[in-house]
Amino acid sequence: MKIDLRDTETLWINLDSAKKNAEQMVEQFDRLGIKNHKRISARVIPPPALPPVKLRAFGKHFVGCGQSHIDALSAAKGVPFLVLEDDAAVTDSFFPVLDVPEGTDAVYLGVSHGNAKQVIVDQGNGWMRIGGMLTTHAILYLSETFAAHARQVTRECIYTRNLPLDNGFAALQRIYKVLAYHKPMFVQSDLRESANKWERLTSAPLRATHKIVNNQAIPLT
Repeated sequence: MKIDLRDTETLWINLDSAKKNAEQMVEQFDRLGIKNHKRISARVIPPPALPPVKLRAFGKHFVGCGQSHIDALSAAKGVPFLVLEDDAAVTDSFFPVLDVPEGTDAVYLGVSHGNAKQVIVDQGNGWMRIGGMLTTHAILYLSETFAAHARQVTRECIYTRNLPLDNGFAALQRIYKVLAYHKPMFVQSDLRESANKWERLTSAPLRATHKIVNNQAIPLT
């Protein structure tokens, strides 16, 4: 299944106050030849009353971030579509035409090493199947079912379970076929305005952590 990112509907989340980020995103799209893009105004929603240690871990913006992703998912006209956060900076590993294995529900164009327990399985040709990955800064949605479930789990996380949305996405990766390219195409740039600085966790390539034996993920030794 070939996907040309230059023609793919792209929805990017940006705070109204983060004008420099918006300028940099538009410049980036122009440079990459991505023509079909739309800005989604990011939400600012106060967090629930949680213990200070949890608020420090989650960030006071986690509800607004989750609702902003719901807004982006709801605005998409249909798959395939790409959702980017406005700290997503392109890397030298970007290439516009992806040859994605059939049956893939989503592709992470940005990765994270923030969960030591995540499961990464080599699929060949640079593709890795992921499970438990905690990030949402650059996701290509390929199935309507996955997109609908992503909306649902995001709503549950931020309004019922009081958790950041990437916890729900990490669980979805164990249900759906979610792949990532081993070299991240977008990182969360420390040079962009953002509540957190995650470039060190999002810039390194992926390496396999597990192999599949009898339909079970077995850690590599």
